[in-house]
Amino acid sequence: MVLILASTSVSQAAIKVGSKCSEIGATYKFKKQTLVCQKNGKNKTWQLQKKVKTSSQAQAQTPTPTPTATPTPTPTFTPIPTFTPIPTPTPSAQNSLLISPVPMGSFNTTFMNGKPQSRDIGESIFFDSPASLTRVDFQVAAFTWIGPEYHFATEEQKHNLERPINRGEYEPLAAKINVSLWRDDSNLLSTLAPKFDLRSGFTRVIEFEVSGKIPIGETVSLDFPSSVSVQAGYYFLNLYFVIEDLHVTTLRFSGRQTGNNKLGGPNSDMPTNCVYTPAEDLYPKGQAYFSYQDNQWDRKTPQEKWTYQTPRSYTFKVHNYAKVVECIKIGSYNDILNTGDIYLDIYGKKS
Repeated sequence: MVLILASTSVSQAAIKVGSKCSEIGATYKFKKQTLVCQKNGKNKTWQLQKKVKTSSQAQAQTPTPTPTATPTPTPTFTPIPTFTPIPTPTPSAQNSLLISPVPMGSFNTTFMNGKPQSRDIGESIFFDSPASLTRVDFQVAAFTWIGPEYHFATEEQKHNLERPINRGEYEPLAAKINVSLWRDDSNLLSTLAPKFDLRSGFTRVIEFEVSGKIPIGETVSLDFPSSVSVQAGYYFLNLYFVIEDLHVTTLRFSGRQTGNNKLGGPNSDMPTNCVYTPAEDLYPKGQAYFSYQDNQWDRKTPQEKWTYQTPRSYTFKVHNYAKVVECIKIGSYNDILNTGDIYLDIYGKKS
């Protein structure tokens, strides 16, 4: 027993850092230290084993960064206060107001015009005697602003992605406006026809195009290139718009709704609790129309919808998308929609 203990004591004393060892990789534990046999130059010596952190220990000691919430993108725009609007013609002694379906001060609604429905909007009018036309006035009271994400959203989400823009809230809209006047040879408009095609029973009297910027909520006046002669009878004056700003999805034209619908929705078949008194029709000889076409809108991709501009159309129907103000329900499609007239003043001189 004495010999064995003495031998063990001697061997432990001989194993220390820097002392020689025989087998590389061999380990020796003493108290809380571990020595490992490593090659040191040409010799093999005992060295302290370096502690290696495990992956779990490293993760525990490494601070985890706090995730930053990504804000949901919201529609933004930058108003530009300086602009060059379409110039207002200089008043002339030869100019007098000949046709005014909706006199200034009697507006009670706006008429929708835009994609995917239509970019054409017009009014049927009646001249009781020959005249020479020189100018036409109209007004875009407001419009709807959207971003590209609108076309990727569900119907429920789209309400929160639309922004109504009114006077003073946005830069004037750069636009091309096609103006055309058509004579009703078949007297179809005398009955306030629900629909018609300008290529049948109508004669184009004049057509011209103007480029400029439309200030929101202000009257825009357009001069005819030259005096236009008309005879007594029914006519249709149409405006077709191409808007450069793709954020603008719907123009809202100043006007007066005069229908008597009692149910809501685009087909006037949705229940509503709203009760209102129909407005008086100040111009019973005419009414507002807008063009319609099968543009396969629902089959287009979101990218296609974003860049799409409704093409020119010659087929028109009664414009029945004027909302009754008292019955507007935000976030709902059962608003009461009516027919009526748009603000479209025509100036000239009776012959």
